[in-house]
Amino acid sequence: MTGDNRTPDRVDDVFVQLSHPRRRAIMLLVAAAGGRGVDLRTVSSVLYALEEGVRPTNAPTRAVTNLRTNIKRSHLPQLTASGLIEFNEERLAAGPAFGVALEVLLSAGYWLGTAQPQHKEDRQNTEDTG
Repeated sequence: MTGDNRTPDRVDDVFVQLSHPRRRAIMLLVAAAGGRGVDLRTVSSVLYALEEGVRPTNAPTRAVTNLRTNIKRSHLPQLTASGLIEFNEERLAAGPAFGVALEVLLSAGYWLGTAQPQHKEDRQNTEDTG
């Protein structure tokens, strides 16, 4: 992090972190929490719902647990190392570089509906035509 503790050492870090749809969605869910932070289990349920086109309450426990493990192992280490997210006691909160990354994300027109791939049928149609 730079001396002012608000921007990452390298701008490339922000773009690398925001290049993955799950990390974009995690950032937006933390932003939606309005400074209160959000539980990793909630993030996992919402991401599953977005990816599969179901309601978070209809997300199977095993699938949500598997997604939670993936987020914890594959995405949180990079997000925390870049200062975008802080992760304590199973809660995610904005890190020191969160604001600058959120500005980039929002200026690119992302919101939760576009931060994730569409549900399965739409993904298949996109793959077939793309």
